[in-house]
Order: sequence, then structure tokens, then C-alpha cells
Amino acid sequence: MGKSGSRVVFVSSMAGPAWGGSEELWSQAAATLARRGHKVYAVLPNVANRPAHPRIADLQKSGVNVQWWPKPAFRKEFFQMIYQQLRARLKFPRRDSTIWFRKSLEEINSSLAVFSSGNNDFPTALIQHCRILKIPYVLISQATYEYNWPADARATEMRDYFQNAAAAFFVCRENLETTRLMAGLAGENFRIARNPFNVPYDIELPWPGETGVARFAFVGCLEPNTKGCDLVLRALANPVWKTRPVEMHFYGRGNSENGVRRMAELLGVAHCFFHGHVDDVTEIWRQNHLLVLPSRFEGLPLAIVEAMLCGRPCVVTDVAGNAELLEDNVSGFIAAGSTVKCVAEALKRAWQQREQWPQMGQAAAKAIRANFPSNPAAEFTEQLLKLVEVNRLSENSSAD
Repeated sequence: MGKSGSRVVFVSSMAGPAWGGSEELWSQAAATLARRGHKVYAVLPNVANRPAHPRIADLQKSGVNVQWWPKPAFRKEFFQMIYQQLRARLKFPRRDSTIWFRKSLEEINSSLAVFSSGNNDFPTALIQHCRILKIPYVLISQATYEYNWPADARATEMRDYFQNAAAAFFVCRENLETTRLMAGLAGENFRIARNPFNVPYDIELPWPGETGVARFAFVGCLEPNTKGCDLVLRALANPVWKTRPVEMHFYGRGNSENGVRRMAELLGVAHCFFHGHVDDVTEIWRQNHLLVLPSRFEGLPLAIVEAMLCGRPCVVTDVAGNAELLEDNVSGFIAAGSTVKCVAEALKRAWQQREQWPQMGQAAAKAIRANFPSNPAAEFTEQLLKLVEVNRLSENSSAD
């Protein structure tokens, strides 16, 4: 890498909440590069509350130039429909709505483009501009939806942008292997990158004080379609759990928060508490004994990593990376599938072995440190810089 530094463009396609765990890897890498003197740009969808989010301000303070996806000419569906009809009748030429991205790449003279997605679906048109300009690009896939298997046309697009990437990063091995099958690729350029977490790597939390009550914690978005909040509530609705001293604590918010609250009431799950978002994750694990995360699909949830670092066993479903760090009946309990029956069976085993939870928490803490880096964002940043250097040497070789 030359003294002038690299010029890296980060593109996030997350258009859901204002911020999420999937944004931490690329954003921390972007901030690190900017602080080291590289020219760094971030292109983000302009969704509600995103521009005012404190993480955006942090990026800008670190020296990252934040730009927003262009707004459509007509935002109302009715006027958009009228415009499309007029264009068809009058035979207006179709405008390339992504040409702004190509112009930006040319102006920046980018060394590398990094695309981050909440799944393995990426903006094909933007990637195509990188290829036209011969700018190497990197893909970060945060999750893979096995229920959303691509049809042939989409699989062809996936195969094209994955095989031409300088590198494609996945947060767990299962997502990587599934994407290989979806796209029909050998995936020689596929790699694993872990996400940053929100507790100290060397934390040593004491086991919560015993009060005779087992405290289960769900940590994540309150969205049953992804995180399976309903599965744990339906399992705990079984009469056998109503005789046991158990509390169910929910930490997080989401689009179905009110629905999950009503579900708990409807099912009659007593001693169910909702705490909303909690900034200090360690405080969650000072109070609770067991993580329960019955996801329907995943990447590799930070909730599992953080619970294990804090010395707490986990009850999870066998999807994506959930089972890659845990050993069943040793550091946690793995439900065979994302069904009420499977989750109930895993919770039953957990209850039967509750006397071993402190020892299992110690095993979890040891296992996570043996398989997870202390600074994932720093490792990812170094890999990006190596890719920039490889491209620079290739350009110099071509010029000679």
C-alpha cells in the first residue's frame, strides 16, 4: 500500500432498523481505516432515523464520508405508477438509476468496494459498475435464509457476483456452505469473518446469586419470524412449567414487540418480563442464568457469543452458526429444529441439568475464547488491506 493510502467505499444494503448488529463489522473497519489516514466513504440507504443515529455521528467523527442512497423522483406509489405509464407510452429512454454510484467510484478513484448485506442477496447493478471500472469488491453476508432458495435466474446472478468477488465473507461456516450450494460454486474465495461483540473479551462475571428462581433471558429483536420468540413462549405455556420457579426475561425491541407481549398474556406464561433495549449487555448476564434463543434462521448471533463470554450456557436451535460454537449438553443445549416440540425438548434437558449450569457456563467461556478472536473487526480490517495491496501490485504489474 502506497503512502497516500487506499480509497475504500463501504456500501450497506440494510434498509430495516436505523442500526443493527450486522452493521458493526463494516462500520468498525471503516472507522479504523479512516483513523489510519485512508480515504473512506460509506454509502447507506436513507431510512427513517438512520441519519440521526449516534453510530452515524461516530463514523463521521472518525473521518468517514457518509453518503446516502439517492431518493426516488416520486415517493408516492400513485405518482410512481403514473410516471411509469407515461414513460412507456411516450417511449422515454430508461434511466440507469445507479449511474450516480459509478460516477462516485470514478471521482473517488476507489481502491476497493465493500458490500455488506443482511443476507446473501447483494445489489447486482452496483456491483456491475465496480466490474466495469475494474474495481475489486468484497462481499459480507450476515445470514443465509435456507427457506428462500433461489430460482435458477437468481442463482445465476448470485454465482456471477460471488465468483468475481475479491473475497466473500460469511459470519459462520454453515452460511458459507449453504451459499456454495445455492450459487453452485466451489467458493475458493469464500472466507469466515466474525462480528464484533459488546462485552469485554476477558470478562469474568460471577454466577448470579441464587434466589431459588431460574432466570431465562432472550436477547435479540422481538420478531418471531426470525428469532422464534413464539417458540419459547409456546414451550413454556406447557402446564409443567407453571409449577417450576422460572422467570422469562426478554431484552430487545422489534416490529412485533407488542405482539410478543400479547402472546405471552394469551398463553398464560407467568413471570414474563420485557426490558426493552439494554445498552450494558454485561448487566443482563449479571442477572440471568441461561440464554434462550430459538431462532428460525441466523448468521451467528452476537447474543450467543456474548452470553458465552460471560460464562452462561445457551439453549439454541440448530440453525446456521448457532451450533458451531456450542457443544450439546456440555456448554449448552441444542434443539434439533425450530419447532415447539424441539425447543421444549431442549428446555426439558436444560432443566434436568440445572445443577450443572455454572460448570457449563465455564465450559462455554472456555470454548468461545478458543474459537473466536478477541478483536474481529481488526482482523477483518487487515484482510481488507491485504486485498488492496494485492490489487495495487497487480495494477503495477499490468502497467509494467
